[in-house]
Amino acid sequence: MVKDNRGQGLALVIIITAFIFVMGSGAVALATSLRKNAGMEICQKKAYYIAEAGIEKAVFIVMMWAALFGISGV
Repeated sequence: MVKDNRGQGLALVIIITAFIFVMGSGAVALATSLRKNAGMEICQKKAYYIAEAGIEKAVFIVMMWAALFGISGV
């Protein structure tokens, strides 16, 4: 009895190629997601420091006006 093994190699190559494609797609999706999250984190930190600088400037201006007009208790 002789078995007909034709096509087994092709099927194996298709399965392996599909597996590599799925793994590659997952890696690309993960990298894209991480890049997006990193960009959002940078924007959030910038916004925080800009807001903090604005508050410090406002406090400085209030203190200068208080010193200029002799207002105590500020």
